[in-house]
Formats: sequence, C-alpha cells, structure tokens
Amino acid sequence: MLRPLEEVWWEQEEEAMWWLQAWVPGSQGPRPISVTLGAIKDTLELVAHQMLSWAEAMFSWALKRLCKPLLDLYGLTAR
Repeated sequence: MLRPLEEVWWEQEEEAMWWLQAWVPGSQGPRPISVTLGAIKDTLELVAHQMLSWAEAMFSWALKRLCKPLLDLYGLTAR
C-alpha cells in the first residue's frame, strides 16, 4: 500500500537525525552542535516542503498541457 510522501520523508528525516546525533559527540542538550543539527533539520524540512509544492505545480502544469489538446480533440469528435 502506498504511503503519503510526507510520512516517508518524516521517517527518513528522523532516522538521519538519530544517526547524526549518535555519530556527533555531545549532540544531546543545549550545546551549539545540537542547535546546529536542529537548524539543519528545520532547513531540510522547509526545502522538502518547497520541493514538494514545486513538483506538484509542475505535474499539474504538465497534465494541463497534455489534457487540453486531448479534450479539444474529443470535443471535435463528439460533433
């Protein structure tokens, strides 16, 4: 069964953050490295959302360009 893309992204992001925190010493607590990792996580989340919006807009635009000639052709055959 297909899952929403955002759900898959969230799981991958959480796993990557877990690995980063395990790999970087002292990344627990209010240290500069944990603040930096949090900022990177927030930035990646924002970029992913923007890319998803862009991809959705491009897909919609492409479908519109594809469907319009087909609908025009169908309109001509119905007459």
